[in-house]
Amino acid sequence: MKKLLISSALAVLFALPTALAGGDMAEDIRSGSLWSMNQDAVTNKYFVGEMYSWLDAAKTQIRIHNRGNLKVGSFSPAVYMFNTAGDNFDSISVMVYNKGDDGPMSQEAFENKVEQTVNALNEALGVKATGGKRAGKKGSPIAERSWRWTWEGGAAAMEAASTGGDTKTSKSKKGAAPSAPFESEYIRVRIGMNAGAIATGGAKDTVRRADIKKNCVRRAANMPESERPKGLSAKAVWLDVPMVDQGDKGYCLPATVSRIFSLYGMDGVDMHTIAAMCDSSASQGTTTESMVKALRSIASKYHVKLFRITDEGKVIAIGAKETKKERESKFFASPEAAVLGTYPWVAEYNKLASREGKPGIPLRTDVNPLEVADPDLLLKARSKGAKKFMDVVKKNVDAGVPLFWCVTLGLYPEVPALPQSRGGHMRLIIGYDEGNKSIIYSDSWGAGHEVKSMEVAKAAAMTADRFALKSSR
Repeated sequence: MKKLLISSALAVLFALPTALAGGDMAEDIRSGSLWSMNQDAVTNKYFVGEMYSWLDAAKTQIRIHNRGNLKVGSFSPAVYMFNTAGDNFDSISVMVYNKGDDGPMSQEAFENKVEQTVNALNEALGVKATGGKRAGKKGSPIAERSWRWTWEGGAAAMEAASTGGDTKTSKSKKGAAPSAPFESEYIRVRIGMNAGAIATGGAKDTVRRADIKKNCVRRAANMPESERPKGLSAKAVWLDVPMVDQGDKGYCLPATVSRIFSLYGMDGVDMHTIAAMCDSSASQGTTTESMVKALRSIASKYHVKLFRITDEGKVIAIGAKETKKERESKFFASPEAAVLGTYPWVAEYNKLASREGKPGIPLRTDVNPLEVADPDLLLKARSKGAKKFMDVVKKNVDAGVPLFWCVTLGLYPEVPALPQSRGGHMRLIIGYDEGNKSIIYSDSWGAGHEVKSMEVAKAAAMTADRFALKSSR
């Protein structure tokens, strides 16, 4: 399992400007000498002329944007992630393919890509892969196959995942049509100094909440003012949650889940695995209905507990399956009852709107109240819930639990500017600042979005929903 903590991302691109260095790392990987070189030696030998960016302040991970020169034999992906161990590197992570960035592939093209990658690594590493069989529980929607390479100088692993279709490892009954069309998901590779360096944490590796509180809670009072994130007072408290950059993809839910799991020690569950489970569209994101369904499935599969938090601060446990009461709550006697049952604050909003001669929110199920609300009226209508909002945040953060925060963007200005200007979005509430009466939150958009703050009144006003995934330990 990788390090529990990954600090704030520093995704600024740099280029080492001199002539290109030697590009084929295969010999140094086979002998194990790559891992005994210090970082400067590796940089001077292999990274010169390449684009790179450190992803955290502690420089525990560096992203190399390959210009075609950096390779392992004939294996030459577009991006490498080098992970550090002290003054050295101990492993390399590569996303050979993922649907969100590269688009869908046909089953034939995906299988060809898998075969080409395995063959390239067999040749480059000097040993033949073992495995290739599906891993994980039966009945899982994801057909993930894994391969392993071990030799005296190191170890490597590869996973290839797809959903639906009639894969080589997950065939339907003879004569039966596949339950869903084939969808390629991802192909990823890890190469390291030994099996421990490439190991990733799963559900069985969840760290104790006491360890999260001890190692991951940051208090501004305990650090010099110069090291305090911008805009926070000395009373700020927040969780140091690992960054995952969703990029241009509509993967806010998968990226957010992946970040929480990394905090909990389950760093083997990346956003591409979660995206496959969520049926997320890279361009459209995750629908509200599929979001709740996906969170149920995720909680069940990875043995964490799912809770929904209401405006009143009530914490509701959500089981793996929808209950009869939950199903019945979806059906209301009228559209008006449906809106007020889902958004109880709309009644207060419409009273205020009537007094001030402004349009109210239509009581129709085809209208999202947050998208048509007047921002100033919304603040007034939901102001009574601000204290309870803060109380819930404090209780969870102090316990080492970040909150899923479903919001509607575009109601209030935010700094820095957001890649997504309007519409539904999921982010993390990671802390609170009693000095500024604000909550501390984080978006999965990389540098500049790690630790941000917002007045608690505005945070409460723009909230669509809140959830918590809590470790069972």
